[in-house]
Amino acid sequence: SQMSSLCLLGADSLLGRHLLSLLLSPHPSLPFVVPHQIRLWTVAPFQAPPTPDSDCPSLLFLHGDHRLEEAIEGAETVINCQECADWSMVPDVERLQRENVDVPRRILSAISPTATLIHISSAFVQSWWRWPNINGKEQRAADYEKGWPFKEYCISKVASESIVLSREGRTLVVRVAALYGEGDNSSQVTDAIKISSLFSSTIPFVGDGGGCTQLSYAGNVAAGVLRAIPVAPLKVDDTSDLSRIVIIGDATPIVNTYTNVLPMVQNGKLRLSSYKIPFFLLFIPYFLFTLIVRLLSKAVDIPKAIRQLPDPSFFFVFFYHWTFFCSFKARIFLNHRDIYSQEECLARSSAYYRKLDPTDVKRYSWQAREYGSQGSIDN
Repeated sequence: SQMSSLCLLGADSLLGRHLLSLLLSPHPSLPFVVPHQIRLWTVAPFQAPPTPDSDCPSLLFLHGDHRLEEAIEGAETVINCQECADWSMVPDVERLQRENVDVPRRILSAISPTATLIHISSAFVQSWWRWPNINGKEQRAADYEKGWPFKEYCISKVASESIVLSREGRTLVVRVAALYGEGDNSSQVTDAIKISSLFSSTIPFVGDGGGCTQLSYAGNVAAGVLRAIPVAPLKVDDTSDLSRIVIIGDATPIVNTYTNVLPMVQNGKLRLSSYKIPFFLLFIPYFLFTLIVRLLSKAVDIPKAIRQLPDPSFFFVFFYHWTFFCSFKARIFLNHRDIYSQEECLARSSAYYRKLDPTDVKRYSWQAREYGSQGSIDN
């Protein structure tokens, strides 16, 4: 039977865009029922890709904080990709609360009891920034509280998970690592493109090239999210919430950030610096500087340019650390398989990233998205 309506919140996020393209052009390997209507909710106005043919579902565009409930009400499936990812030195705690905690509360009050809810969260809630995170399966986020990277962000994401998991109806929390792919405007890949403009088209090399970080191609993760819809479980009193949490990744090689990023951005203009900046030579002074800024921020107004510098754990996670997760449960429970091979992921992503100019990249990945006057969540 055909699903009547699906609501996609945060449709303009990287994962949201890849979900939409799979909904409009279903992949033959996805056992997914295409809905009659797709409601796309975003904070700011959103331009969707043209629909491939007349058999496509109808698209309803809703934007603005005030239309959130309208987008959700009556939908059979709700996928929540909306979030504020602020990994800066002095994050905007009020905004993290509004977007990452209040929005899930509003979803729960508007969603039909019989609807399926898929809530996108972050694998960082089950990681330490001081210790390696190697092949972790789904874990209780609270066990990691003392070592979360991007602490304020993780606090808000864990709060959002517990709100969503209190729901009786069919619900699944999907934790994802850092994503890349076409349509991306804020990742470690776009960071490399943007920062190269400060060093005459040279990407600085931080650390010794050791450590590794998990990146996943957004199209493969989107396929996993769609596979999760028919199997999202109901709340069962005698089991832990972990039965309703799954990590979705893909087969992108788990190597250091540079090894993954460089092949995607090398367009003949960008090059990697031959000089390596020793990691702790950068990190220790920066960490001390951050402590001073955070202390001062309690008493005086810190300029925005300093507040928006990266949290020190950003350097640790992406240039020194070992952080990767286990997708075994997704393979068994969701029957998740990558729909794009590594060669396809690289080809699709490179075609996009190599055309990007540093001026096309409006912000670094650790900075929260700014909506300006269009969206009211940020006002």
